[in-house]
Amino acid sequence: MLVLGLGVNRSEIYCTSDGDIPTGVNFPEHIKNNINAAELVVLILTANYMESHFCLNEMGAAWANNQNIYPIIIPPETYKILDRSALRGVTNVLNANEEDLQKLRDEFEAKNLTGNIRSVEYRHRGKQLLDSIKKYNKQREKEGPQTVPVETYKKLQKEVEELNSELEDKIKESDSKDALIEELKKLKDQTKVKQVLRKHNSNEWDELQEFIDEASSLINDLGSMMASLIYHDRTFSFTFTPEYDEGWTAIHKLATRKLVFQDENKVTINDDYPAVKKALSAVNLLDDAIEGMSEEVFQQFVEEYGMEPDLSNIEFWEKVLRIRGIETSK
Repeated sequence: MLVLGLGVNRSEIYCTSDGDIPTGVNFPEHIKNNINAAELVVLILTANYMESHFCLNEMGAAWANNQNIYPIIIPPETYKILDRSALRGVTNVLNANEEDLQKLRDEFEAKNLTGNIRSVEYRHRGKQLLDSIKKYNKQREKEGPQTVPVETYKKLQKEVEELNSELEDKIKESDSKDALIEELKKLKDQTKVKQVLRKHNSNEWDELQEFIDEASSLINDLGSMMASLIYHDRTFSFTFTPEYDEGWTAIHKLATRKLVFQDENKVTINDDYPAVKKALSAVNLLDDAIEGMSEEVFQQFVEEYGMEPDLSNIEFWEKVLRIRGIETSK
């Protein structure tokens, strides 16, 4: 967000958790020196951060040195996260939302720490940050709490024992079905075998096909160049450049339809545009379905399409989603 949205030079950013500490150095001393030399310090405050003694030491060092501190609280945490920290009572705390990210941009601009300000790009990158936070929190909700009370643990342990007993019965039933499937695979008429297997997994397979058809229809409605941009945005981290010069004509047309934002040779998808938003949502649902598919449906997919289900594979888009003319960047 800072590099691509505000034009901050990556070499001007020192990140203690992103490989900026050289191998073999005294890393506490290295961190201390960089904190002391920093123009400002941005703290990404999560529950994990507040449980880390080393992170709290970094916070305390920045606070003690009267650094320009910009704490950003990541949902679902609130201001209460600071109650037992050196920053208790600090007023310039930001929350991870669109309004406060705009304040952060204004602060950076006032201190002349940015390159060329690109409002659209910054908003886009900020939205990506907020979306990633929502996705992370959603995953954490699925995983459940990291710790539980002893009483809850004992109750769950008893339930697990009961479920294990049921599971043994299910495993025996599953082994019987697996034996049937293996026997079917040995038959000479493979067409009939596939029909039986498809019937066996009909519900999950049919649901997967619905996700595929929905994503295919919505993306094809946007055109091949838009499909190229969506594929590239999901798969690669570098800027999309058309494979052929005439590809810019198609991009210009997309910009006039407000499907993308174009800043010279920089193209950004307008993921707030209704048709684009629906297509991206359909792709995400398909991705979730692929991630959670059973081994049987996975193998069925491989037999049906001759490839593994993988949205980063351009052949998946061409053969499964039936999208023609996808371009890759130069």
